[in-house]
Amino acid sequence: MLFAAISTKVPRSDMDLVIRYYEEFKVVNVLFLPICGFRLDSYAYSGMLTIAYLIIAKQSKKISRSDLVIRMRQIIGDKILVSTVMRLQQKVFFFP
Repeated sequence: MLFAAISTKVPRSDMDLVIRYYEEFKVVNVLFLPICGFRLDSYAYSGMLTIAYLIIAKQSKKISRSDLVIRMRQIIGDKILVSTVMRLQQKVFFFP
């Protein structure tokens, strides 16, 4: 919502930079690790090899939130950011 509102007020090259920085901010890696185990079946005397997967979501953001805000302020400018955020807040509160 914010990017759509800002995109009409800044050049396309600046929006490309902002979107690239946002992508660097929201990076999340998902890792699947196989886990092997041996379990004895209670109904049979044979053992059974089971394989499960442990899913780990590791966040590896290249830039922090504060860095993203600083870069957006440098590229877009405080005046446009503040006016756009205020306008969007009014729409959210008055037109749900």
